[in-house]
Amino acid sequence: MRHDAPGASLADVATAAGVSTATVSRALRGLDSVSAETKARVCRVAEELGYVPSHSASALASGRTRSVAIVTPAIARWFYSTLIDGVEHELRRHGYDALLYAIAEDDDPARGFRASVLRRRADAVVVASSTMTDEETEALRSLRLPAVFVSVPGEGFPFVGVDDRTIGRLATEHLIELGHRRIGHIYGHPKHESPCSPTALRRAAWQETLAAHGLPTGPELLATGDFSSESGRIALHRLLDADPELTAVFVASDEMAYGALRALAERGLTPGEDVSILGVDGHGLNDVLGLTSIEQPVRDQGRMAADVVLRLLEDIDDTSPSPGTATTTPNGPRIIYETTLVRRRSTGVPSH
Repeated sequence: MRHDAPGASLADVATAAGVSTATVSRALRGLDSVSAETKARVCRVAEELGYVPSHSASALASGRTRSVAIVTPAIARWFYSTLIDGVEHELRRHGYDALLYAIAEDDDPARGFRASVLRRRADAVVVASSTMTDEETEALRSLRLPAVFVSVPGEGFPFVGVDDRTIGRLATEHLIELGHRRIGHIYGHPKHESPCSPTALRRAAWQETLAAHGLPTGPELLATGDFSSESGRIALHRLLDADPELTAVFVASDEMAYGALRALAERGLTPGEDVSILGVDGHGLNDVLGLTSIEQPVRDQGRMAADVVLRLLEDIDDTSPSPGTATTTPNGPRIIYETTLVRRRSTGVPSH
């Protein structure tokens, strides 16, 4: 039987269902901390009372905005958009909105991270593959909001990502095993690079692996890009001009690797025969373009990052199974996903 009770509150539902208002909130958002039986009872009572959640009322009552900020240096590129999609999907599933805060990693101070923008506008923060300065990290900490870093670690915060040293080692060893002896590297150069950033860790692993095999690691084998396809194209031309004997290149992202493939086509060279190209990420076009890549579950990392901050907000135990290697540190969980080398036609035995 339905009772016409427009304006029924969360407290009304809690009283009728015989539970606390916090349990009603969690049950209506489908959180795992509430039993299936309680969820069903709460949902039934809410339907009978005609309860409609009000985000503005909830914010006034609890001080919560029911929004989580996603801080990212880019939106249009595949890696960032896929990561953001994973975060947003998980937030929406639990009744939270995503507040997108794009900061450019360039020299424009107006485009840097300003913590004041998020004050009283978000309940938590997901820093999605953005390298912050020490000052920006301290500004984020001053907000006193739950926060998690994805892809790029943040000192003192939970982290979700991959083992970038392993990525660099796997990529370089694959090319060495094919018989390559002059192996270049195209890496993304962020505005603020720290020793623990993905680009620094992958480059270090490339250098260490080559050195361990007695192979050259000179500056002529290195070129930088900005993770765009065009920058990868320019970088490969630069490498081939500097070292015509180059037979393989490890590229720090699939999109830059696509640019490298274009550069080979412009020179009349064949990927996997004249020069081998290997990327990183797992872009959806890799099968079409035949790009060998170290692939990572980007969308899953976004979902897990959202899960981490939501659990910090709800202050509940993390009972979900870990998809990768999970450890608990003084800074919170550190969840590392596995990566996979997927070989395609862009890598092969050197022809000379």
